[in-house]
Amino acid sequence: MIVTTNSRWSNLERLFDRALDLTEAERAAFLARECPDDPAMRDEVAGMLRAHAAGRGILDRSASMPADSLRKRAARALEEQYVIERELGVGGMATVFVARERKHARRVVLKVMHPRAAAHYGGAERFLREVQIAARLAHPHIAAFIDSGEADGLLYYVMPFIEGESLRARLQREGRLPLDTALVLLADVATALAYAHEAGVIHRDLKPENVLCAGEHAYLLDFGVAKVQSPLLEEAHLTQEGMAIGTVAYMAPEQLAEGAAVDHRVDLYAWGLLAYEMLTGRLPHDLSRDGRSSGTALRRDRPEAPRALTKLIAECLARDADRRPPDAAMVAARLGDVAIRPGAAAVLRRRMIAAAAAVLVVAAAVTIVRRGADGALDADASTPRLAGPIAVAALVNETGDPRLDAWGRMAGDWITQGLQDVGVLQVVPWPSALHASEQVVARRAAGEAPDPVTLIREQSGAGTVITGSYYLFGDSLVFRVEVADAVARRVVGAPPPVTVPRDSAHLAVRMLRDRLMAAVAIWSNERFAMAPELVRRPPTLDAYRAFDRGIARHLAQDYAGAVPEFLEAARLDSTFVAPLIYAANDLWNTGEIARVDSVLDVIAARDAWLDPYLRLWIEHIAMRQRGEGTRALAAIRAAAEAAPGSRAWYALAQTALDIDGPDEALAALQRIDPDRGELRGWSSYWTQLAHALHLTGAHDREIAAARAQRARYPDRRVALVLEARALAAAGLDRAVDSLIEATRALPPSTYWSQGAMMVQAGEEMIAHGHSPEAGARLLRAAIAWLQEQLVASPGDRSHRYWLGAAYYALRDWPDAAAVFRSLAREFPDRLQYRGLAAVSAARLGNPRAEALLGDAPPHLRGEYAHYRGRLAAVVGDSTRAAALFAEAVRLGLDGLPWEHSSSYHDLRMVGSLWPTLPRSLRASGRSPLPPEAQGSTAVPIPAR
Repeated sequence: MIVTTNSRWSNLERLFDRALDLTEAERAAFLARECPDDPAMRDEVAGMLRAHAAGRGILDRSASMPADSLRKRAARALEEQYVIERELGVGGMATVFVARERKHARRVVLKVMHPRAAAHYGGAERFLREVQIAARLAHPHIAAFIDSGEADGLLYYVMPFIEGESLRARLQREGRLPLDTALVLLADVATALAYAHEAGVIHRDLKPENVLCAGEHAYLLDFGVAKVQSPLLEEAHLTQEGMAIGTVAYMAPEQLAEGAAVDHRVDLYAWGLLAYEMLTGRLPHDLSRDGRSSGTALRRDRPEAPRALTKLIAECLARDADRRPPDAAMVAARLGDVAIRPGAAAVLRRRMIAAAAAVLVVAAAVTIVRRGADGALDADASTPRLAGPIAVAALVNETGDPRLDAWGRMAGDWITQGLQDVGVLQVVPWPSALHASEQVVARRAAGEAPDPVTLIREQSGAGTVITGSYYLFGDSLVFRVEVADAVARRVVGAPPPVTVPRDSAHLAVRMLRDRLMAAVAIWSNERFAMAPELVRRPPTLDAYRAFDRGIARHLAQDYAGAVPEFLEAARLDSTFVAPLIYAANDLWNTGEIARVDSVLDVIAARDAWLDPYLRLWIEHIAMRQRGEGTRALAAIRAAAEAAPGSRAWYALAQTALDIDGPDEALAALQRIDPDRGELRGWSSYWTQLAHALHLTGAHDREIAAARAQRARYPDRRVALVLEARALAAAGLDRAVDSLIEATRALPPSTYWSQGAMMVQAGEEMIAHGHSPEAGARLLRAAIAWLQEQLVASPGDRSHRYWLGAAYYALRDWPDAAAVFRSLAREFPDRLQYRGLAAVSAARLGNPRAEALLGDAPPHLRGEYAHYRGRLAAVVGDSTRAAALFAEAVRLGLDGLPWEHSSSYHDLRMVGSLWPTLPRSLRASGRSPLPPEAQGSTAVPIPAR
């Protein structure tokens, strides 16, 4: 950062800064080329370079103090609020530290001014002014402002910590950047500059050191020498007229000229230098009045760069400011049209929008509103349906102060631009929307009472219209807006009003724009169109994006990976409860039951944000945790009825299947479109549909459902098992053999393996009685296959389980007992293994078999009752067995659709009480054997 009034000194500084970026071997040639007739200047620059190399660097030494001393002093002064961890960087006026904020346990960046800097370049005033500017600029690609203050005479301010590196460090490491990467970084900087310029702020020190690269995106830093043009932000006169402020190597010519006035176009010049350096790895040597020479050189260095890009950069590098683009918004817009390959323009736009959404913080509460019976619009609380295009009307000034009229038009313009950035709906251009708004004003002035939504629709063709007004409340301005479906003539939603001090209307406009961008993005996401908890209370956009990442992992059934994303979404927005529900469900899926309880405790602490729908979901989860299946079903049934089309209907089906309600499950699943809304991409919908069809005996439709799952999700191996089960239940032996043969080449190392398919099909053939011999043949083939796999992977738990199941289905009790006993010993926490070991032991006459069951946690009470029922059936206590089977389905038995075949030999032992068993356990439809035959070996035992 340089401050000077001397033109010779300006040239010295310019040469010095440019030479710093060169190697020692390149510097002599550079100085000879730049100063052919001025050896004194060459010597002076060379001396500056030597001085800089000998010490810390002459540009950073004048006002600084030893970093260690400043760190210790700052650590003492701020110890109640922050713990300083390390130094991040040192400049001439301030040192930047990474610290941990005690209150929120988060990492932040502390910028602490050097105490002696106040004696140089108006240091204290400039630092305070930087704080003022940072506090007012809230943009996705401008480092946000958190706090500021003074402690022990030290001025400081606080920003969020973003893991990354400066663009300078990246350029030093990589040299020139790939076109894709450069385009996105340049777009981020251009949009940040456009926003700052709209707010009347010129950066004046844009350079690689002041651009942070985090992932694929860029963030603008350091407004320490920014100039404020807006009357909203009065600039303190910290520099004398004619002083050149900035870093010389990145200054526009008018910045270096004595007495010259500068405006926002100096930032465009610096942006052009930044772009040139990113693409070539160096700054341009020769700059012409119109920038053409730099464009020619750029095309020579990067011939693959599209001409539209090199032309834009060349225009920004014009020495004549009038030949540069008019503003940064135009630069950003032209960048969006640059394509480096077919379709890349659209990709770039989407990436820009995604970057904005990832860091944009908006208000959490957007409510669905109603008007009274006499209102012009028929509003209701149904799901928002946003039809394009969307038009934003100028907000109506209801303050009574005509001096505030301009804010209504500015709000309409800014919101329109924001919605164009979101890109989910076509947007009516602002001039057209403004013209329609003026027609509303004109008709009101003529004594008419037009409905603004209807009139704007007629004038602009909009399907959705945003209207609003602002008024005074004491010393505050209050802004409010509504989003209306102009076709159906109903209010879709309304963010809560924004209240700001009277002199801060620009902040209100910015907040409104951000909130509406969030709401439109969420309401337009088809996956969540039927999710009432998102519709009624959209979260902040950064929380929403974490939630969306969790949903992607959840749909891929990566439950362990989804949980951290859901918990992060809930952390980012304390009013956002939906991700906690998903987290609880996925922790259940991974068997981390204790953590489910901890998530329920977190939800309980957020009771104020629970609406009736969410409360029913919480009750459903809590009842499932307690093993109260019928009460869990009642809760989720009520939630589903309260939210037609929501994911609650899927949960209702799943719960109904667990408590012997296949008809209700089938009805619930048939209400859902699996290719739309929250269940789009959720393969388990088809698993549950196949279960419901199987238990109701609709095997033809079951086969179709399994094949539909295979077609949509070819990597989901369970679909093959479901199809094999359905074919076996329908008695299609040859079709089963053909399907199994077709899967021989598939990888064996999975739970739903080819061995599992043969076991399941064999069990079904025996249970349904179509072909017991064919079933036995499949089971023997499964045993051979599984034993072969276990030679290569002796510890594979899935293969061992299916091997034990095959032995049990063949009534080979000794081998089944050996397998399940070893599994229970190695995995004592698995009730399934303990239960199967107990039943197998009972088949061998072990009088203490039930002791092998041990105890069960509450959520497994249904499974525990089921194994006790099987034990009772094996020892001939049919009455007790039937009662325990009934209790099992009342409590809820996860996996109940599989039990009629896997438990078949035990279920048939209840004899005459067979008709009293739960329907799902009688899905085979076979009558029990006569009592005298119940103990016989109905299926041949293979040779051992």
